[in-house]
Amino acid sequence: LRLRLGKERLLGKESPSYLGVRQQEYDYCVTAMMEFCTKAEQEEAGIAILCDEKNHYRFVKHYKNNKPVISLISCLNEEEKVLAEQEIPEGRIELIMVSRQQKSDWYVKTEAGEQICLTNQITMCELSTEKTGGFTGCTIGMYASSNGKDTTSYADFLWFGCEKC
Repeated sequence: LRLRLGKERLLGKESPSYLGVRQQEYDYCVTAMMEFCTKAEQEEAGIAILCDEKNHYRFVKHYKNNKPVISLISCLNEEEKVLAEQEIPEGRIELIMVSRQQKSDWYVKTEAGEQICLTNQITMCELSTEKTGGFTGCTIGMYASSNGKDTTSYADFLWFGCEKC
């Protein structure tokens, strides 16, 4: 699937470049194989766990100082915070998120096969309907954004999966 980067972001009322499925379990694994090559620092692509436009997690590849970086970003009550970030090698990556008992672990696997744990034990309770005031629950999916800039960039997702662990 080729997902073209739109100007829109998850934080806002617009319709972003996002294709997701409904979260059906508390214990689940998400995997996505992605190719994303850009040098524009504001562009990002990866997976997102979305409760609403004000509350979500983004697990994205982007560029910082012309080097590829993987970041886990929380947006809670419209406040964004980088929870973890690490430089990664160029090339195709597999994004992996494992959620058990409302705690999540976040990994990236490089094209060379190296699996890196970006961070672990991140609470997913912040996206609960009790905390966010919603009633529909979360979706999990593929996401890409140029964060307000015009672009012709895209992310190629070779696969996406979400299943019970």
